[in-house]
Amino acid sequence: MLAQRPAIEPEKTSALSDAGRVRDLAKTRNTLSHAAGSYDHEPLAHFSAENNMKHALLTGLLLTAFALPFSASANDDNSQCQINLSKVRDAKLARPNLSDAVRSDVDTTVHRAESALARHNDDGARECVALTQQALQKIQSN
Repeated sequence: MLAQRPAIEPEKTSALSDAGRVRDLAKTRNTLSHAAGSYDHEPLAHFSAENNMKHALLTGLLLTAFALPFSASANDDNSQCQINLSKVRDAKLARPNLSDAVRSDVDTTVHRAESALARHNDDGARECVALTQQALQKIQSN
């Protein structure tokens, strides 16, 4: 037994947007198909322009959220290198009795660290952090 579909009057739908009309037609179709007893299919998903914009915005936010840690870690290494260089200079001043061999070794390590930092890339910043930590350990162990 087929149920009759109600006619949609043009006067009532003229103020609705296309998305609203499609949504109303889908609701009417679903109501009629359930009333007629045909439950063998699911209604088609409807993606309006509003949903598309929400999806695009969410996608953009997720991509931004994933990209931020990478740039933040590069900045962290760069700033950590600068902090470590400052600590090495302060430690050298605080220990005037360092042997000439240790002082020379620390100076060489600091020079290599500054050269690595001057490359202005992530690897250089990481290398600078490692070298300055070595220099700090050399100062503290003597």
